[in-house]
Amino acid sequence: MSNQNDIIELNGYKYDAKTGAMLGKADTYQTPSLPKSIDGFNRRSRNQPVKTLSSKKPSPSQNVHQKTSRSKTLMRHTVKKPDTQKSTDQIESPLQKRTLAPTPQRIERANQSNLSPHVSKFSSASTTVAPMKVREAPSPQAAPIKAEEKRALLPLSPFDMALQNAKSHEQKHINSTSFRKKITKRLRVSPRAASITAGIAVMIFGGIFFANQYMPSLSVRLAAARAGVEAQIPGYRPSGFSLSGPIEYSTGQITLQYQSNSDDRSFRVVQKKTDWNSQSLLDNFIAAEDKSFQTFQDKGKTIYIYDGNNATWVSGGVWYQVEGEASLNSDQLLRIANGL
Repeated sequence: MSNQNDIIELNGYKYDAKTGAMLGKADTYQTPSLPKSIDGFNRRSRNQPVKTLSSKKPSPSQNVHQKTSRSKTLMRHTVKKPDTQKSTDQIESPLQKRTLAPTPQRIERANQSNLSPHVSKFSSASTTVAPMKVREAPSPQAAPIKAEEKRALLPLSPFDMALQNAKSHEQKHINSTSFRKKITKRLRVSPRAASITAGIAVMIFGGIFFANQYMPSLSVRLAAARAGVEAQIPGYRPSGFSLSGPIEYSTGQITLQYQSNSDDRSFRVVQKKTDWNSQSLLDNFIAAEDKSFQTFQDKGKTIYIYDGNNATWVSGGVWYQVEGEASLNSDQLLRIANGL
């Protein structure tokens, strides 16, 4: 059944919004109404007021449960109210009522009757009870074995047996002659003299090592102070070369000579005081002498490599030159420049 919301009006005609079928003209078409009753349920019209519960007539079930009623399941006319029970002290059992005190005649007749010797319950004579044998008290339970005792009862492992049988600690200590005592005994000198000689040898070797490591730097600083140049020793030295001869210095100039350890190759590092910059060096030295060169920029320095294995640059007011017949390549020259 179409609902009012399922109908649309377009150009004076009404259409079904779900199927699109035309239902008729808008002025003549009436929306079908829903049935008033479906499956026993009445449909309330929009204008019909809602009835409250107070306006409805109570149903028979509501009339029954409006108030509580007395239970009617028991037949009161056949049930009798029970009597109040007496206390347990007032109740007498039938056995107590029938029990009578024995008379002298009954006692005499009971004594004359022949009873079995096995029956002693109703005998008037006093019965003697034989003493019962007392069982001996059980021996006290043995104390629990401790963990140390259990461990002692277990068989020993080979390692524990070896520890128990070890007796090396019982042997007498043998004083072994030290290497120093052997040497002093062979050289026929006292241990004290040997210690003093060893100390002097250590000091000599330490002095030689100190001289090899720090004397060149001290000599360069001393020569730089006398020449008035901020000179220093290179931080990099090509393998196979070592500083040779005394440091040559003059006013405003220091020369370091390096010699090969295996042949006659050598080169020198010249440090001069100057006010040139990289462009002045190019114009006044490289270009003025018409040298073939290559320019390298490394760590803020402009380095000119000329004649194949020579290098020159300016840094911090000092003009550096690396020259000689050492056949140094570009990488070695650049590392020497970075070490200054």
